[in-house]
Amino acid sequence: MLTIMFVNPFLEEIYWRGYLFTKLEGKLGKRGIMFLTSLFYSLYHFLSVIPLFNWPYHIFVIIPVFFAGIVWAYMRIKSNSLIGSIACHILADSGIMAVYALFLR
Repeated sequence: MLTIMFVNPFLEEIYWRGYLFTKLEGKLGKRGIMFLTSLFYSLYHFLSVIPLFNWPYHIFVIIPVFFAGIVWAYMRIKSNSLIGSIACHILADSGIMAVYALFLR
């Protein structure tokens, strides 16, 4: 749980809003980059929730992931830094782990 809460946000943000964002700059506008990175971020997470939920519930689980990706990409654009998106990602993952620990375990 600690790895998911504190290591995973760094790795994901560095890849999705750092590396991939930089690769797409100059090829797409800011909105296009926000949309594309959030879409692929969602698809990446979709693969992990397919075995956990039956149709159509896994779709409903992924929608907030997409919007989190949009918000974190917006934060990255506005601040030109990953610090805010990493901090928010840590809070989001911590909330998910708290729900898991309290209700689903």
